[in-house]
Amino acid sequence: MRSLSGFSLIEVLVAAAIFLIGVTGVVSAVATSSSQRGEARLRAAAADVAQERMELLLSSARGAPELAPDTTHAERRALSGALDATGPLRVSWTVQTLPRVPAASRVRVLVEFTVGGVNREVALETNRD
Repeated sequence: MRSLSGFSLIEVLVAAAIFLIGVTGVVSAVATSSSQRGEARLRAAAADVAQERMELLLSSARGAPELAPDTTHAERRALSGALDATGPLRVSWTVQTLPRVPAASRVRVLVEFTVGGVNREVALETNRD
């Protein structure tokens, strides 16, 4: 009697199915990792821009135009932080006079960006006297 060597068609199909399931999982993990890395990069850039704007506002002299109370100021920034009218980072800030302490004000900086069609934001808020 002669023995047959090799694999049957069923064995090959099962092995191919298992391989495809594994490859699909790896591709999905890589795609998710890539999109999360992009969002983390944007969030870090937004945090840097918010911190920079807050430091400028806190170091500005009283009466400076960017500290006009009860006004929303806005600008756009590139990922590098440079002013850019078409940049992905939308920066806005407001300065509100505190009702109980007229010499003090609340400063709020908001940086907005969009990732995958979803709006995200980074906000900083502090009091200034």
